[in-house]
Amino acid sequence: MTIAQWILAPIFLHVVLILVVAIFGLRARIAAVMSGKTTLKAIALDNSAWPEEARKLGNNLNNQFEFPTLWYAVCGLLLVTGKADWVGVVLSWLYLILRIFHSVVHTGSNHVPLRMRLFLASVAVVMAMWMWFAIRFYVIG
Repeated sequence: MTIAQWILAPIFLHVVLILVVAIFGLRARIAAVMSGKTTLKAIALDNSAWPEEARKLGNNLNNQFEFPTLWYAVCGLLLVTGKADWVGVVLSWLYLILRIFHSVVHTGSNHVPLRMRLFLASVAVVMAMWMWFAIRFYVIG
């Protein structure tokens, strides 16, 4: 595999994670309506009317489109500038692993202290990627 393939593989897998969370979220929402735990009228303008399971999955799905955008951007910039290397690859894979663990905790036990540690670790990884990109782009060349 090329360096581009190695650095983009975690992004493709992140898309799979998004799809999995979306499917589970849809199933939870359909089940909530079908079982009478909520009604379409109740959730039409207020997401808080969803049962906890559906809210956790919905919140996690939303999370997949927030901070990960910085990861997508730095990976793309590493590639288009020709600065992608094995440091970027390792950091990209580490970010994906942390996002998966974060999703498992968020949609499972939702233990906030652990979830926060995983989130902060993933933020640190993305910031390290941006710092590495800046060093590669402006200092190392």
